Amino acid sequence: MKGSLLKTELRNALDHTNDIVEKSSTSPILKNVFINFTHDKAYITATDTHIEITVEIPASVESEGKTTVNAEELFSIVKNLSEEDLIFELQDNSLEMKTPSSKYSFPTIDPDEFIFMNIEKVKKEMTFMAGHLQYSLKKVIPFAAPNIRVAQQPMYVGVLFERYSDFLLIGATDGASLGYIEFDTDKLEIEERVRFVLPLKCAKAVEKIIAPLEEDEQVFVQLGEDRAVINIGSVSYKILLIAEEYMDLRNLIQQDSKYEIKYNVENLRSRLKPLFAILDPDSACFTIDFDGDEQTKISAYNSPIKSEVIIEVVESNKEKFKIYVDVSNFNKVLSLLDSKNLILKMPAKRNPLFIKPEESPEGCRQFYFFSALTF
Repeated sequence: MKGSLLKTELRNALDHTNDIVEKSSTSPILKNVFINFTHDKAYITATDTHIEITVEIPASVESEGKTTVNAEELFSIVKNLSEEDLIFELQDNSLEMKTPSSKYSFPTIDPDEFIFMNIEKVKKEMTFMAGHLQYSLKKVIPFAAPNIRVAQQPMYVGVLFERYSDFLLIGATDGASLGYIEFDTDKLEIEERVRFVLPLKCAKAVEKIIAPLEEDEQVFVQLGEDRAVINIGSVSYKILLIAEEYMDLRNLIQQDSKYEIKYNVENLRSRLKPLFAILDPDSACFTIDFDGDEQTKISAYNSPIKSEVIIEVVESNKEKFKIYVDVSNFNKVLSLLDSKNLILKMPAKRNPLFIKPEESPEGCRQFYFFSALTF
């Protein structure tokens, strides 16, 4: 195997594959990337056995071949190189990487030991607009649980995708809070909704890949029985989907609201900032007490300090209420909003509180939920 390529191309590829490499794995092959030089292309592949990524980059191939090397070691050197031209040559049990002024030798593992994911028969194919995914993933990923130890249920460490005939739904929840986005789409000839749940690790990787894309570029998805293939330009993912049945998110937003009130977002942020500063962001709660007229009193207690803040109301349905809200969830929603005003709604006692931005991109509907207790 012998070929040459550009450092920038390889660095970008390794930046993506290293998001998938299982660095803490006890299996050496899972710490490696698979490198395949063939037909004037180089294919860089990494896997953790649940997610596989392959990045295609241009190359000049003198002799075809494949091997595997440690992903972290290769990336740490490549990202610090000052020269663009790289030549790779397989020498017995090592891979040589040469620049005009330097040479590096990496130990290899037999490429036949690399673990590739198999995808059974494709059952459904669909496309998504990059702009819809860019906006939605940025808003909903923060609501997924960071890992299974925190989540206790697999679906909470994932992002839900539901494709209907004329709109796309993307949502995530950790069991205590939830982010939910809908986008109108071109009409599809599908008899029923198509739904799948991406692992959080993969959703974050996809968010990173699509960030530089134009909004009207397309992302292609193929679904099998329990796996999916996602193609984004020169990058391809194979994913073992989360199999656990996800809750029906649409039912949450179709409830009538007993309490409804509108606030200015910047006013809320500025008034609540000093109050939140004295509270434990991971465990503290505060009360929202609306008098049914023009003002809301927000109060919190963190011994020995008791804080009260008055917030002006933009509009309401005049229903008095007092609720007990988790600081971290409320603050998370505030940090994600890019609307001038928010609408706070609550169907009835002991039901989820939800926040809806007053303004959203064209064809978009978004909602954020979390638990709250009405007094």
